[in-house]
Amino acid sequence: MSFTLTACESTINLPEIHLDKVDCKNTMTLDEKIGQMLCLDFRFWNDKYLHQTEELRITTTDEESAGDPVTEINDDIREIIAKYHIGSVILFSQNFVNK
Repeated sequence: MSFTLTACESTINLPEIHLDKVDCKNTMTLDEKIGQMLCLDFRFWNDKYLHQTEELRITTTDEESAGDPVTEINDDIREIIAKYHIGSVILFSQNFVNK
């Protein structure tokens, strides 16, 4: 199986992945399986106005403090993706430097 990432007029061919060599479904925890079904977006990030959700410790922002566009993954985003086993991240025009 191979994937192609297409954004605007650019196309990036990703390497072929052999899913039959790894049997993840039997070794994954319930939290990992749920995380793999989630798709998040990180359009904007603002360290100045971050609020912590106490129960889940997920970082969020309110609408008035959207912040700067996310064009590179920062340490906080990397931690969220790893901690919650996020399956995918959707990219929007705000995530690209050259539009």
